[in-house]
Amino acid sequence: MEEENELNIMDCEVYTYNLTHGMYDEEEEEIEDNPYHIYKCLNCGFVFHTGEPPIITDGKEDERKKKAQLENKEYEAPKLNLSEYTLASDSSKFRCPVCSRIVPYVEIKEEEYKKVIERKRKRAEEKKKRQDAKKRAMQERVLRINIYRFNKELKDLTDELSESLANREITPQRFVSLYRALSFKLFNKYEHILNSYGLNLDAMEFRKISEELSDDVLKFNKVQEKTEDLLEWDEKKIENDPVYAILNKKHVIDNPIADQKDALTQEIDDNAEEKYWIAKHEAYTKKVNEHNAKEAYEQEKLEQKRKEAQEKRKDMIKEDLNSLSHTIKTSKK
Repeated sequence: MEEENELNIMDCEVYTYNLTHGMYDEEEEEIEDNPYHIYKCLNCGFVFHTGEPPIITDGKEDERKKKAQLENKEYEAPKLNLSEYTLASDSSKFRCPVCSRIVPYVEIKEEEYKKVIERKRKRAEEKKKRQDAKKRAMQERVLRINIYRFNKELKDLTDELSESLANREITPQRFVSLYRALSFKLFNKYEHILNSYGLNLDAMEFRKISEELSDDVLKFNKVQEKTEDLLEWDEKKIENDPVYAILNKKHVIDNPIADQKDALTQEIDDNAEEKYWIAKHEAYTKKVNEHNAKEAYEQEKLEQKRKEAQEKRKDMIKEDLNSLSHTIKTSKK
């Protein structure tokens, strides 16, 4: 009897020792406390938390969001179901959804899972920063190329209509209407391609610039009125104008925007191109200034001739008076 009591005491002591020294079956207790499991692919490091299954990212997110919007439903990203990747022939293995390798289940602890997720978060942030920087660089390049092209086409259009106005082929009213319509045709053409790269052009700002350019042409051609005084908008009348048809075909229809991706892969010296158009603008300004200087010179010459003629007339009158005085004095003698 004493021996049996001694054994029971020993069992209690062993149990207490194991419990206080951590030799109790903790794994069994952990499984009861944590009903979730975390599996890891030994090939690529993909981790799957049964309580926090990862969202499926297969490139169809936008399509699913649009579908949910059409059905007036709140979009819920689909979660990956690991059971769909478990092998029917061996339930202890699965085909990894990321690397597609067949690997055995390897269960990891929560601490390791958190470290893996933190590493992935940092990598995702770094990747996003690189993508954002690449996108900004692409946008800046697209903007530069298209703004240069837009400026060139707008200048060519301005020169052609200005020449037609100077040659009296079109009236100032017709010039204003044509310039407003065609300049915005060019604006819309380049706005479309820039929008596809997430860039925008300010229509109100361009309206102001277009009007200023139109006013400059009118002033250069000695038209006293301004654009806003001459503009009479009649869309049908403008579109039926033969000059509109010719220039629209030349600058918009027959001059489509080249493939931007091809343009961006070429090594283009943007600085040289920018300097070229600055030089062209300076040459144009110089030409205008020379024209104004020539006109001023011609006016000065006319004024000088007028003064010379006036002085000549004064000399002739003086000479006649002297001659008349001489005649009178001679006759008196």
